[in-house]
Amino acid sequence: MPAIKKLSLILIAISVLFTTFCGWAKPLLTAEEKQYISRKKTVIVGVVNDNEPYSFFRDGAEKGFSVDFLRLLEKESGLRFEIRMGNWTDIYKAFLSGKIDVIDEISYTEERARIISFTDPYHFRKTVFFKRGDDNRFSGLSVESLKGRKIGIAKDIYYLPILREAGIELTEYSNYADLMKSLAFGWTDAVVASELTGKFIARENSLPNIVSVGNAGLDKLHQEDFRLGILKQSDPLLFSVINKSLKSIPRSSVSDLEQMWETFSGRDIAKPEKIKLTHEEEAYIKSHPAVSVGTMPDYSPFSFVSGGSVSGYTRSLLDIISKQTGITFLYSPNNWPEIIKSFKKGRLDIMADMSYTEDRANYTLFTSPYYQIPNVVFVRDDFGGYSGLNSIRDKRVGVMSDIFYMDKLKSMLKSPPKEYVSQDDMLRDLAFGRLDAAVTALNAGNNIIKKYALVNLRIAGSFSPEGVGMEDLRFGITKRHPLLHSIMEKALKGISPEEHIQLENQWITAKVPEASTGRNLFNPEEIAYLKKKKVIYMCVDPDWIPFEKLKNGNTHIGISADFFELIRPKLPAEITIVPTTTWEESLLAVNSRKCDIVSLAMKTDDRRKYLNFTSPYLVVPNVVATSVNEPFISGIESVLDKTFGSVKGYAITEVLRRNYPSLKIIEVTNDEEGIRMLQQGRIYGYIGTMASIGYQISQQKITDIKISARLPQDWELGVGTRNDEPILGSIFQKLVLSVSPAERNEILGRWLSVRYDQKFNYDLFSKILAVVALFLVVMMYWGNKLRKLNTQLQEANQRLQELSEKDSLTGLYNRRYFSANAMQVFGMCRRSGIRFSIAILDIDHFKRINDTYGHVTGDLCLQRIAHTIKQHFLRENDTSARYGGEEFAVYTTGGDENALASYLERLRHDIETICVDNEGDCIRMTISSGVYSLIPDNRDTLDDAVRKADDALYKAKQNGRNRVEIYTED
Repeated sequence: MPAIKKLSLILIAISVLFTTFCGWAKPLLTAEEKQYISRKKTVIVGVVNDNEPYSFFRDGAEKGFSVDFLRLLEKESGLRFEIRMGNWTDIYKAFLSGKIDVIDEISYTEERARIISFTDPYHFRKTVFFKRGDDNRFSGLSVESLKGRKIGIAKDIYYLPILREAGIELTEYSNYADLMKSLAFGWTDAVVASELTGKFIARENSLPNIVSVGNAGLDKLHQEDFRLGILKQSDPLLFSVINKSLKSIPRSSVSDLEQMWETFSGRDIAKPEKIKLTHEEEAYIKSHPAVSVGTMPDYSPFSFVSGGSVSGYTRSLLDIISKQTGITFLYSPNNWPEIIKSFKKGRLDIMADMSYTEDRANYTLFTSPYYQIPNVVFVRDDFGGYSGLNSIRDKRVGVMSDIFYMDKLKSMLKSPPKEYVSQDDMLRDLAFGRLDAAVTALNAGNNIIKKYALVNLRIAGSFSPEGVGMEDLRFGITKRHPLLHSIMEKALKGISPEEHIQLENQWITAKVPEASTGRNLFNPEEIAYLKKKKVIYMCVDPDWIPFEKLKNGNTHIGISADFFELIRPKLPAEITIVPTTTWEESLLAVNSRKCDIVSLAMKTDDRRKYLNFTSPYLVVPNVVATSVNEPFISGIESVLDKTFGSVKGYAITEVLRRNYPSLKIIEVTNDEEGIRMLQQGRIYGYIGTMASIGYQISQQKITDIKISARLPQDWELGVGTRNDEPILGSIFQKLVLSVSPAERNEILGRWLSVRYDQKFNYDLFSKILAVVALFLVVMMYWGNKLRKLNTQLQEANQRLQELSEKDSLTGLYNRRYFSANAMQVFGMCRRSGIRFSIAILDIDHFKRINDTYGHVTGDLCLQRIAHTIKQHFLRENDTSARYGGEEFAVYTTGGDENALASYLERLRHDIETICVDNEGDCIRMTISSGVYSLIPDNRDTLDDAVRKADDALYKAKQNGRNRVEIYTED
């Protein structure tokens, strides 16, 4: 008995030391408090309803951050809570009258403290400003930067007087959903809301690219403290129990809840278990290892064709499903009517990005939705007042053919809408007057506007008539393959919320991916050239904003500057700007070889004499601006007797002079000078890009000029490289192609997000568009031929790249690639606070196998081991390699510190079962593995991580082999 008491005392002491070490110790309840808990059957807690994401009622249950916190508190205290929801006035009144025991989400004030006992705060609700992520006008947010902007705010919110006192112009909205939509749709420049509320509402309503940017120095926008309150006169023991229990909840648990509601809309962030397939489903995959998928070529950012292959959110989602199931997806991009037709005829197994309708359900098995997008109405800036869907009733409206809301839209319009098979064509027709409005998905429309710089388009409002919800993107599976449907449904449910967020960050919110190095982008000849070259001298247009500008004579800003920021890290040579004062001076410098490249240039016959050109990375329309008092121009041929301005040395000047020799053109230094001459009446019209003229109109608040016509020649702008060093052209062609459409859209969004108030009218453009159509047909023919050649070239380059990256015997990555790639990922993990885990694996006694059976059999053993490693590490964040001889290496990201060790333990077990036949002998093998896992900070290096994994491997060998050891500090 004494020994047991002594052991109990030791355990108690260890427990106390442990809780002290962890930084918190659970307050001890008194005997009276414990009796109280056992007696108290139910505690009624009052919570405010419709207070998303804190507390709200949905799907028959109370939900929200505060509700989840009450569940934590309930578990910690042993009490049972009954939640009563209502508006604040009714809840507070019931609390004061004693009908409710506890009130939640209440902030401390001295006046309230006279009658209420307050717990410690469990959350602080921060009030912040939100802006669009692609709007670069709010760098260094301040009250001054907000003045003159349109700022949205919730109606009657308590901090409204604070903002009015600061001189900020405010627009009130009746609910938070409308408030956040006003920002996403461009009706406001910024909005004010609780940080958690704003992020939750944006995610719930699929409003991407909205970011919080602080309180603009308005300290009066204080943080609201969330506490629980109990009347002092009612139940002091209840307060004591609740306050002690609240203090016992670790801060980390509260932080996890905050993240769950801010980032994952309240979904559990734990990764789902690996999907479990039935025998029938596994047999289906064996007999159908590849299935066909129909996708659209222009439904960015979900499905689009880039560089000859399908890209986008949906493609990345299917890549995850492929790794989960082993199914290979074969993509068949085409316009929507054609892929629907092929799907119905049984030529396609799956339709991507398909919305549910009852009619489609007759021939389709639908999965659950994987994304939802708001549908909106786009109009031109000259549309006039918009007061809801009745405003388009008698207008020319465009819509995608066979869209799920087609019948509803037709019933609302006097005339049938014009149906399109191409989103690009529809939005361009709207921009140039062939339509009055277009209905499409928010993301797709915004991406096309950025792609073609259609700066005269805006969002008029949501398209959400009764019975039409958001566009729900699903996979549609042919009814011939019910097992494929069940596999796809299981795979979608097996994708974690964290993986969904990663997909959104990659494709929807247009965050720039980590820059890759040029190590594997260039061939040895190109790398040798760049090492010898060391510095590449670049000329730019010093005054062509928003495309580019030399600020203060030497700082490169604008669209092309941001583009080059993406490609600089991939180039093993420096790029140095050669300062010039005019575009003409820049062209002279590159012609005389003072510059090696020009950042943004259009191909012309004259420039081909001294420059080669990459594929264009920017295509923008050319337009003519005139006085508002002049009529719209039906075609340039009708005004050949007039005088126009254009920047000296610009490609469009050369093209116009060649095509219209009699046209009178006065050359100017820059857009600003040309527009000034137009305002002064010295020229009839000014020729430039829609984006650059629109930018000047917006920045200078110009009201006396308008866009009168579009020219048939678009600017197709790429990088110009000196033609006496052709290898430079090859290098920059690769660099241009390495920038993804998502990255380009993000750049365009930053510089072309301004909404202009000018009134444009394009009703007279039908003649000029006929010329454009003919021009496009010719360009499409040659473009198709070039695309085929480019595809063949890319495939050859891909094969060469694989040869340089892969180990020829095993097909795994080689050590050089593994180390370079791991370095990038390690840096990303360091910046983002993500776990990085690495393992070194070694085949036990492999020399004995080589010596006994020979190197041919040894190579076969290596191949079997490598194949097994591949099968175990299929996820996107897994990378495996042959590290040298019989050594292999693996790294993963995310998960917990024991995740990689668990995977390796399963791998170790499977390798034990391998039997390599050698003339009747069964060769068995085992492996030893060393693992090191960390969340790296600035003190950590990849070399240290590799060394520690190697130390753990050595320990596994010492401890008997055929085991997994995790590195620990001795």
